[in-house]
Amino acid sequence: MKKTVILILGLALFTHLNAQQSTTGKYRPENISKGITGEITRSQVIIDNVPSYLWQHGCGPTALGMVIGYYDFIGFSDLIPGDASDQSENVNNAIANSDHYDDYSVPIDYYPDLFQDKSELGGAHTSDCIADFMETSWSSEENRYGWSWSNMVDNAFEDFIQMQNSSY
Repeated sequence: MKKTVILILGLALFTHLNAQQSTTGKYRPENISKGITGEITRSQVIIDNVPSYLWQHGCGPTALGMVIGYYDFIGFSDLIPGDASDQSENVNNAIANSDHYDDYSVPIDYYPDLFQDKSELGGAHTSDCIADFMETSWSSEENRYGWSWSNMVDNAFEDFIQMQNSSY
């Protein structure tokens, strides 16, 4: 557990100093690798029991959802309702639910368009999913549909975990 805490703190420091905005949508650009598709080499590290989820209204929240799904699997079983090993409706709702989509993604904007949403206009629901805590798609943060800032990963991780179980 000590190594995990150090890793998370290091990630938090790195992301605050080097914030980057994810700007890809649901489909992988042609010039980006598909990841590990063949034989695993010695230089690659695969962590057992990390679930593989498909894009759910943002790459940042989806990736963080996989990390939280891993912790749910290894003993913190109240982080995602039900089984986090497969991408169920509960997993999708933990990543980015319909309230998030309705408040921050409708109408869907793509670069160069940026439409105001409830992050600027008001009336949004109380944050209750990873994408909310990461401020994904929020026009007030200059995020178009599915976009997030890397320096929000640690905040989203902590806030989502606290919402699910404040004793962690």
